Amino acid sequence: MRAFTIVAFAAPGIPTPFVAAVVDCGGTQVRANLINVEPDPEHVFDGMKVRLATHIDRQPTPRARRRSGSASSPSPEPLQKTRMLTATKE
Repeated sequence: MRAFTIVAFAAPGIPTPFVAAVVDCGGTQVRANLINVEPDPEHVFDGMKVRLATHIDRQPTPRARRRSGSASSPSPEPLQKTRMLTATKE
Protein backbone atom coordinates (compact mmCIF):
# COMPACT_ATOMS: atom_id res chain seq x y z
CA MET A 1 0.00 0.00 0.00
CA ARG A 2 1.44 3.32 -1.08
CA ALA A 3 -0.91 5.76 0.69
CA PHE A 4 -4.14 5.79 2.68
CA THR A 5 -6.62 8.01 4.47
CA ILE A 6 -9.18 7.20 7.13
CA VAL A 7 -12.52 8.57 5.93
CA ALA A 8 -14.64 9.91 8.79
CA PHE A 9 -17.33 11.76 6.78
CA ALA A 10 -19.03 10.41 3.64
CA ALA A 11 -22.23 10.71 1.61
CA PRO A 12 -25.47 9.72 3.34
CA GLY A 13 -25.85 5.95 3.64
CA ILE A 14 -22.09 5.24 3.45
CA PRO A 15 -20.89 3.73 6.75
CA THR A 16 -17.85 5.42 8.31
CA PRO A 17 -15.09 5.24 9.28
CA PHE A 18 -13.34 3.32 6.51
CA VAL A 19 -9.89 3.26 4.90
CA ALA A 20 -9.42 4.52 1.33
CA ALA A 21 -6.09 3.38 -0.11
CA VAL A 22 -3.78 3.67 -3.12
CA VAL A 23 -1.92 0.43 -3.89
CA ASP A 24 0.83 -0.35 -6.41
CA CYS A 25 -0.06 -3.48 -8.41
CA GLY A 26 2.78 -4.29 -10.81
CA GLY A 27 3.24 -0.72 -12.01
CA THR A 28 -0.46 0.18 -11.95
CA GLN A 29 -1.98 2.18 -9.12
CA VAL A 30 -5.29 0.90 -7.78
CA ARG A 31 -7.58 3.04 -5.64
CA ALA A 32 -9.94 1.07 -3.42
CA ASN A 33 -11.31 0.65 0.09
CA LEU A 34 -9.43 -1.46 2.61
CA ILE A 35 -11.54 -4.05 4.43
CA ASN A 36 -10.90 -6.55 7.25
CA VAL A 37 -8.72 -4.08 9.16
CA GLU A 38 -9.52 -1.57 11.91
CA PRO A 39 -9.74 1.97 10.48
CA ASP A 40 -7.17 3.57 12.79
CA PRO A 41 -3.48 4.54 12.37
CA GLU A 42 -2.32 1.83 14.79
CA HIS A 43 -3.58 -0.90 12.42
CA VAL A 44 -2.99 0.69 8.98
CA PHE A 45 0.40 1.87 7.68
CA ASP A 46 2.24 2.73 4.44
CA GLY A 47 3.94 -0.33 2.95
CA MET A 48 1.31 -2.68 4.41
CA LYS A 49 0.83 -5.89 2.41
CA VAL A 50 -2.67 -6.15 0.90
CA ARG A 51 -4.46 -8.52 -1.45
CA LEU A 52 -6.79 -7.31 -4.22
CA ALA A 53 -10.29 -8.80 -4.14
CA THR A 54 -13.57 -8.00 -5.90
CA HIS A 55 -16.58 -7.55 -3.69
CA ILE A 56 -20.10 -7.48 -5.15
CA ASP A 57 -22.25 -4.97 -3.35
CA ARG A 58 -25.84 -6.18 -2.93
CA GLN A 59 -27.24 -2.67 -3.36
CA PRO A 60 -28.65 -1.73 -6.80
CA THR A 61 -26.74 0.81 -8.84
CA PRO A 62 -28.62 4.14 -8.90
CA ARG A 63 -29.95 5.11 -12.33
CA ALA A 64 -32.47 7.42 -13.95
CA ARG A 65 -36.18 6.70 -13.55
CA ARG A 66 -38.25 5.53 -16.49
CA ARG A 67 -40.78 7.92 -17.97
CA SER A 68 -44.31 7.30 -16.81
CA GLY A 69 -46.41 5.41 -19.35
CA SER A 70 -43.42 3.50 -20.70
CA ALA A 71 -44.56 0.39 -22.57
CA SER A 72 -41.49 -1.65 -21.67
CA SER A 73 -41.42 -3.66 -18.50
CA PRO A 74 -38.96 -2.51 -15.86
CA SER A 75 -35.64 -4.33 -15.97
CA PRO A 76 -33.99 -5.51 -12.77
CA GLU A 77 -31.55 -3.09 -11.19
CA PRO A 78 -27.93 -4.09 -11.91
CA LEU A 79 -25.70 -4.99 -8.97
CA GLN A 80 -22.89 -2.56 -8.33
CA LYS A 81 -19.40 -4.08 -8.51
CA THR A 82 -17.04 -2.41 -6.07
CA ARG A 83 -13.29 -2.95 -6.04
CA MET A 84 -12.12 -3.63 -2.47
CA LEU A 85 -8.80 -4.52 -0.87
CA THR A 86 -8.41 -7.12 1.85
CA ALA A 87 -5.55 -6.59 4.31
CA THR A 88 -3.24 -9.49 4.98
CA LYS A 89 -1.39 -9.31 8.28
CA GLU A 90 2.10 -10.75 8.68
